[in-house]
Amino acid sequence: MTQETKNQQIFSGLILLTSEDKAGLADSLFEALSPFAVAVIDIDQIIIKGRLFLTLQISLNPDHQEAIEEDMNQLAEGLQVDIACIFSASEVPQDIDDQVVVSISANKMLPRHLRTVTEKIVISGGNIEKFTRNSASPMVIDIHVSGTQLSALKNALSDLTLEPDLAITVA
Repeated sequence: MTQETKNQQIFSGLILLTSEDKAGLADSLFEALSPFAVAVIDIDQIIIKGRLFLTLQISLNPDHQEAIEEDMNQLAEGLQVDIACIFSASEVPQDIDDQVVVSISANKMLPRHLRTVTEKIVISGGNIEKFTRNSASPMVIDIHVSGTQLSALKNALSDLTLEPDLAITVA
């Protein structure tokens, strides 16, 4: 990748669809966007307590913004979902290299468990890119961290006194 690519600006739209989770919502969103000359440049989806949060970043011609907004409003009304759109110039998303993954496991995950780890991530110069719950019982959460080295994060977490039910690994 060249430096020119790294700082390249594009016009993009960020679309957030939220609703009670049900089959076909993502398909309907992609169907509504298919007639447009857009490209998907980022996507993420989570479901928490039966509620869907789908985020989609698309690149587009600024002249199509209004038509896409109108179609998204019609889609939201037709599906009885919430859709919000934000359009602006932004940098092209880049891959995040050298992420460190911190896994936290506890039978009962408490906010203080997460606070203990996130504080050490900040101290080590890291930035949290993503949380992923891998299991519910025991609860296992992976925290994907950029901006720090594996050794620095292991060192920052090494002085923790863990509660008996809490386990932390760094990879």
